[in-house]
Amino acid sequence: MKTTTTSSIIATARGTEVLLPLLTGQMTVTDWAKSIAADTVVTKTGREISAARSALNGAQFAMTNVAMALRSATELGLLPYTLATKETQRIYTLLDALRAGFAAVREEAHRELTVAEITLSVKDGAFDGLQSEADNEPYSEEELLDMGMAWEDIQEVLAHQERGATLSQSHLMDSDGDWSESEGEFVTSLHDANQLWDIKLQDIKYSENAAARVALIGMQWPANNPMWDALLDRLADAWQAGVEYADDKEAAIKKVERREQVLENLAFNPTMARWVINHVTRRVFRDMAVLQLKAEDTHQRMEWIERQAMNEERYGVPASATRKGTGESQEYERKAYLLYLELSEAEAARGIEHDTQVERDRCWAEAQLEAIDGLLTKLRPLYNELRLMDLQMAKLWELFTDGERPAHPPVYWNMDRTFDDEAEALAAIRVEMAMARAKYRAAEGDALTRAAAMVEAMLGL
Repeated sequence: MKTTTTSSIIATARGTEVLLPLLTGQMTVTDWAKSIAADTVVTKTGREISAARSALNGAQFAMTNVAMALRSATELGLLPYTLATKETQRIYTLLDALRAGFAAVREEAHRELTVAEITLSVKDGAFDGLQSEADNEPYSEEELLDMGMAWEDIQEVLAHQERGATLSQSHLMDSDGDWSESEGEFVTSLHDANQLWDIKLQDIKYSENAAARVALIGMQWPANNPMWDALLDRLADAWQAGVEYADDKEAAIKKVERREQVLENLAFNPTMARWVINHVTRRVFRDMAVLQLKAEDTHQRMEWIERQAMNEERYGVPASATRKGTGESQEYERKAYLLYLELSEAEAARGIEHDTQVERDRCWAEAQLEAIDGLLTKLRPLYNELRLMDLQMAKLWELFTDGERPAHPPVYWNMDRTFDDEAEALAAIRVEMAMARAKYRAAEGDALTRAAAMVEAMLGL
C-alpha cells in the first residue's frame, strides 16, 4: 500500500528540482546555498546565469505548484487542512525571506513573492451580484468619516471599492457593451495560504494536473504480473487495429503515442493517466467477458455434438459425429484465437489420432476450454490490480467531471453508455457479441446475394 508523506507531495510540484532539498528540510538553508553557489545554468534563451539566481527566479513558479500540490492533497483526503496550510505558509515564508535576503545583499529590487498565482475559470453568473448592484454608488471618504469609522478601516473600504470597480464593466461586458454570457478567465495572486483553500479546486485552471501528480504518488503499473507483457502485446494489436480503421489516422496515431508514453511512465502525462488506467482496465475486463462467452459457446457446441452422436448411435441415422476414419492421415487445421494466444488443434492433439469425429471434436473443445480457463485464472489477478489503481483515481473523476463524461471510473464503456456494475456490463457485452454475430451472418448473406447477381450477369442467366 502506498504511503504519502508531505515531502512526497511537495516533490510532485513542477519547478522544485533544485529547491527540493531545502523545501523538504533535507538540507539547511546555508548548506543548500553552498551546494549550488558555484553552479551555473543555461536559460531557454541560451544565456548562462548562476544557479542561485535561476533558483530564486523560479521560486514563484515553484511556490505556486507546491501550494497547488498541498491544496490537492487536502482535496484527495491525503493531508489535513491544518497541516497543509501550515506547510504552505512555512515554505512561502522561507522562499520569501530568501528572495528578500538575496536582493538585499545584491542591493537590487525584487518582485514580491505570493503564495500562488492562479487562473480561475469564472463561470457564467459568478459576478451577477456586481451587475445587480450597478445602481449602488460607492461610499465617499466623507460618508465613511460621518459613519465614525477609523482611518485604517476607511482606507480598506475604499481599496475594496476600487478593486470592485476594476472587476466591473470593462471585464464583464463584451465589445458591444452587452453583458457577456461567459466571464472566461481571471488571473489573480494569493497572498495567504487560507485564500487558496477557500477556492474550489476544480475552479482553478490546470489544477487537475497538480491533483493527478499527487494522486499518482507511489502508483506503478503491475509490470511484475506474469500477464503484463501479454497485455502489452494485446494493447498494441488493438491500438494498431484502431488506427487502421480510423477516419483520421494522424489523430489516432498521436492518441496511441500518448497512451504508450503513459504506459511507459504514469507521470509522463498526469492528466491523461487516469484515462489510460481506465482504458487498460476496461480492456482486460472486456477480454475476460469475451473469453467467458467463448467458453459458453464451446460448451454449447460440444453438447450439440454429443447429442448428435447419441442420436446416430441410437437411431442409426447417417453418421456424422460418429463417422470413422478410413486409415488416411488426419489433418488438424482448426485454430482458435483467444485474444492473448492462438491455439492450434494440431498442437492440442499432441499427435493423437481419433477414431471418430466426435472424439476429435471433444478433444478440440477440451483444449479450448482448458486454455480459456488458464487465461481467466491469470487475467483475474491482473484485472484486480488494475481496478485498484482505477479506483484510487476515483476522486479525480468526481472532481473534474464536465457533466458529459462520467464522475466515476466505469467498469465498462460502450457506444451507448458507461457501466459501473459488472453484471450489467457483462449483460451489455453479451448483447454486443450477439449483435456482432448477427451482423456477420447478414454480411455473408448479402455477399452471397451479390455474388449470385454477378454470376447471372457474367453467364447471361
